[in-house]
Amino acid sequence: MLARRWWIPTGFVLVVLVLLLCMPLLVGYRVQRLRQNRTDVVDDARVRVNDLEAAFATELLTISAPQDSIIAPDSLAAAASVDERDDETALDSLAGRLGGNAVEGLYKLRNAEASWRLRATDRRKQGITRPTAEEVQGGRNVLAAAEELDRYLNQISVTTRDQVRNLEMMDEISAIVLAPVALIALWVVFSMGRRMMLIARQAEDERNALQRSIERRTTLIHGVTHDVKNPLGAASGYAALLEDEIAGPLNPQQREMLGRVQRLVRIAQETIAELLELARADAGELHVSRVPTDLSEILRDLVADYQLAADEKKIALSKDDPPQPAPVLTDPLRARQVAENLLSNAIKYTPPGGTVRVGIVDGDGAAEPAHRRGIAVRDTGPGVPQNLRDRIFDEFFRVPATEGSTSGTGLGLAVSRRIARLLGGDVTLDEAPGGGSTFTFWLPGDDTN
Repeated sequence: MLARRWWIPTGFVLVVLVLLLCMPLLVGYRVQRLRQNRTDVVDDARVRVNDLEAAFATELLTISAPQDSIIAPDSLAAAASVDERDDETALDSLAGRLGGNAVEGLYKLRNAEASWRLRATDRRKQGITRPTAEEVQGGRNVLAAAEELDRYLNQISVTTRDQVRNLEMMDEISAIVLAPVALIALWVVFSMGRRMMLIARQAEDERNALQRSIERRTTLIHGVTHDVKNPLGAASGYAALLEDEIAGPLNPQQREMLGRVQRLVRIAQETIAELLELARADAGELHVSRVPTDLSEILRDLVADYQLAADEKKIALSKDDPPQPAPVLTDPLRARQVAENLLSNAIKYTPPGGTVRVGIVDGDGAAEPAHRRGIAVRDTGPGVPQNLRDRIFDEFFRVPATEGSTSGTGLGLAVSRRIARLLGGDVTLDEAPGGGSTFTFWLPGDDTN
């Protein structure tokens, strides 16, 4: 579990480091944009509004001044009017950049100014030299609109200043918070890395210990089987001599006892052979050579070889003849060894009067890949309980219901599955239709056909 979640604190550390690196850059960029907007747009717009307000006030003074005063009304009014047009042109662009209320404020200012100029023009056409009350009020409206726009721009300036202050404060706080968090996360990553190294080292030690244990067991099995196999072979030879009455005639009781000795010796020899195969499999000494092989030929030979054993137990042995060859890519000797073990087990555990049926099957693409092909052995024996089907392939395991009734060591299926998987296949167990078991020996199909 620890090894699978190592990336969580590591990813957290990376996120924190990225934030520590990027936060000042993002805040600095945002602050620069805000300050630039305030300097280049807001402050410039306020200057333009103040200039426009001053120019309009100057124009109002010139209109109200007597013609013989030292102030040159016409020249000052013309200059003020030019300044106003320049300021309004600049404000058009600045208000467009600010948008919203700035555009609306400038619109009110220009409407108030246009209304005032219209009244001033009407007054001059009528030959009136002094401003009328409506014109004076219109001038006040222009100045009020300019003041309102200036207040709005000042509000934007204050808001921008507060935003800059908040961003700078957030930058400082994030650095204060994220730095310790990053250190804590780094410590967690270091601790987890150290823990994972200890676990990996422990796993490696356990793997080496297991390997040494397998090697010792393999050596022990090789030694014991070698020391036991020769005496058993000699005992079997002496029993054969006695059975041939070399040492004298045997009575029926002696012959029966001698037959039991032969069976016991044969069982011991089979157990030794299975132990040797298991030891070779554990040590990686089982070597196979894959060649195109016809499973139907192996099937026919097996049925012929075990027909007599089935007849002696009064078991009906039959096979499903495939309509065409069943090519696979495998080692024919090893494949026959596995199939023979499954068939001998079926005959051994099926009670008299039962049936054993063998046949060629193909993968259905669901439980087994479609490219697989195998030999299925179906029997009407006692079957295997559902909760024991995974253990049936363990070494030295036998189904409790069959213990004491049939001889066996519990090694045959374990060896068969090892060999099947070494060949690129497997041995599976399913419940047979009508009761009993179906053992299937799967092999890779021959892709060349």
